[in-house]
Amino acid sequence: MSRISNVVDNFLEEYACSQAILSEYCELFNLNRDTAIKITAGFSGGMRAAKRQDLLRTICPKLVRSSAELSDIMLEES
Repeated sequence: MSRISNVVDNFLEEYACSQAILSEYCELFNLNRDTAIKITAGFSGGMRAAKRQDLLRTICPKLVRSSAELSDIMLEES
């Protein structure tokens, strides 16, 4: 599986957006997965607190995927 697919799967498994992304790329920052999830836990309240859960489930996976794709592009260029 690609990193991007893993990020989307992480999100769909109930991780917050930031947790889904950093937990997949954590080794690039010399972090283990558990530490990455703990570091990003404070960012998890925003989108999950949305009142329209149907809208959240439509938009957030697309944002997570786009963020992961952008991360891959930036890593390739560096």
